[in-house]
Amino acid sequence: MSTMICLKEGDTLCLCTDSRFMKHDYSGIASDEEQKIFEVAPETFLATSGRKMVCDFQVARARKIADELGAPTDIQLIGEALKCESLSCLMELLELLKSQPDEITRQAVTGQSLLHGSILVGRTASGKLGFIAHSYRVQAGKVECEEEAYFDRRRKIQFTVATPLQLLGAAGQF
Repeated sequence: MSTMICLKEGDTLCLCTDSRFMKHDYSGIASDEEQKIFEVAPETFLATSGRKMVCDFQVARARKIADELGAPTDIQLIGEALKCESLSCLMELLELLKSQPDEITRQAVTGQSLLHGSILVGRTASGKLGFIAHSYRVQAGKVECEEEAYFDRRRKIQFTVATPLQLLGAAGQF
């Protein structure tokens, strides 16, 4: 899982990620130079965190959804459609992962850790700058999405990390 950070201050927004991708079985690093933030429409970006097949799916679908909706881009509409389509993709992934023996996958499959995450940034149809963060977890054998959207003018920091917050110590209080 990636680290994703979104900072919003007034009419300025900064979206950041790490660039590491692990091998599918978490036995090692596949790459330290992966792009994880993608433009899906003009001034609209998506950052993803999780298994590569779902990350690639989300980027492709977000671009197609944005194209189908046309201008002006509305991240609320893109985000809702992307969430619905991602849930079925993630349920398929969950079935594939149930047979994987590694501990990281077991924690995601049992809901102890995040299965997938994404942050969509851009503007609403009314022009408000903001972000929509989706956190996907397994609950009672089903993939559920927790959504946090922010479009106010005040400062807001949103971040996701693969490590459970209790293991981060003082950094988790940031």
